[in-house]
Amino acid sequence: PFVIGVMGAGGKIENYTSDQKRYAVVHQNFRDAMSAPAKLPEFKGNVATVQTADFWDNELHQLRASEATLKQAVNAQKKTGKLTNQAAAATLKQLRLEKFSERELKILNTATSNFEFHYLGCAKILAGIGKGFAEAMHNLDAE
Repeated sequence: PFVIGVMGAGGKIENYTSDQKRYAVVHQNFRDAMSAPAKLPEFKGNVATVQTADFWDNELHQLRASEATLKQAVNAQKKTGKLTNQAAAATLKQLRLEKFSERELKILNTATSNFEFHYLGCAKILAGIGKGFAEAMHNLDAE
């Protein structure tokens, strides 16, 4: 038995934000290609796919986008020389406290990577994917 984890960083394509839309066709083609082997007759009952986009955390993704906007604003001030590195860090910290609720800050702090291709380093996403893999393997074994 073999399970293919279909790349789903960024989430479901139908839920893509406006800044992600330009990649939608390429991402869908890539995902279709990754899924294709499981549809071949010679692999029936022996190969399954897990759509990892199903486990994407849209709330975390949106919070990261909002946080990135804050960082861009602070970096713009830093580039003009209005803020030192230390002042920029303090400003960003203050802006985060003003912008996000305690719950949202907790969610933001659960991610350990800002890279989507690392699934944001989010245990919630990765645990869901792992469970999906286990269930897919179990279902293959049951056939």
